[in-house]
Formats: sequence, structure tokens, C-alpha cells
Amino acid sequence: MIMYLFAIIFSLLAPFYVSYNPNYLIIFFNISIWLTVTALLVLIPYLLYTIRILQPEEVLKIISGNINEDLISKVTKYKRTPYVAANFTDLSKLPSKDDPLIPFIEIIAGAIKNNHTETAHVGLELLGNIFLDFETNVINKKNGKPVLTYFLDHLEVVRDIAIDCNDSKSLDTLHYIVFRIGFLISQKINNLHF
Repeated sequence: MIMYLFAIIFSLLAPFYVSYNPNYLIIFFNISIWLTVTALLVLIPYLLYTIRILQPEEVLKIISGNINEDLISKVTKYKRTPYVAANFTDLSKLPSKDDPLIPFIEIIAGAIKNNHTETAHVGLELLGNIFLDFETNVINKKNGKPVLTYFLDHLEVVRDIAIDCNDSKSLDTLHYIVFRIGFLISQKINNLHF
């Protein structure tokens, strides 16, 4: 960007200098073209990076990286607010604005509605892995139920959207995630009793 800006400024100022000294016309003309071509060539990797980072899968990975143990403190205060999957785009019916999973769920819901099953699958897998990581490393007896309720409420919204859109791949992924959650919880309960 800076190179392109410099090329434009140089190309604008070069004619003023050449008007005082015409002997340098060819030199300034060549430098101006070289700067412009170089700036455009440097712009290509920047555009490719920008396009790649704006892919929904990459955005989901960035958001999932921002969901951390601070979520647990918010989740333990989570108040169940009913919202309907059909009205998920109505912001007045969403949970609080500081809910870190809302952008995540919005991307998954949009992917399901737009029939982008691979994006929805990646998002659901990331969401399931986040919960399973929390369940393994962070969740204890005190905060276990609110965290489980929190995640399952969000998965319920995705389930309703997937049912409305007849997205069997997302439903299969959801069933697999819920199975893994149930299996992990049953293992923890069995370990506590023995």
C-alpha cells in the first residue's frame, strides 16, 4: 500500500520537476513506470492474503482462538434467554452482546442457510472441540452444568436451523458432537463413582 502511494506521489510530482529540467524526462518516466508496476506486483500477495483470511473457515478459526477460559466466568452467569432459530437474525432475540459464541453461531447459521455445508461442518467441529477442550481441562463440578447448558442451547439453535434447511450433514455433525459430549460426561461420572 505504501509502495503504491509512493508511486502515485512520485508520478504526480515528476512532471513538475521535468518541466524545469527536460533532460530527465526519460529517467523520471521509467522510474514512475517501474514504481507503479512494482507497487501492483506487491499488491497481489496482499490481496491473496486478504481473500484467504476472509474465508468463513478462517474467520471461524480466528473466533475460536478468542474463545478461552474467560468464557467460563461469563458462562457461569449465563441466563437462559429463549430465542428461536427462525428469528436468529433478529438481534433483539439474541442473548447478551458479550456472548462470544454469537458470531460463531451466526457464521454457522448463515452457512447452513446458504447451503455451504463444508463451512458449517468446520464450524461445528471447531465448536465441539472448544467444548470438549473446556470439558477436559477447565470444567469442574461447580461450573459444569452452566457450561453444558450454554453450549447445548447454542447447538439447539443450529439444530433448528439445520432442520429448517434440510441440512443432513450438519445434523450428522451435531449428533456426533452431542454423542462425544455425552460420552465424555458419562466417563467423568463413572470415574467419580469408582
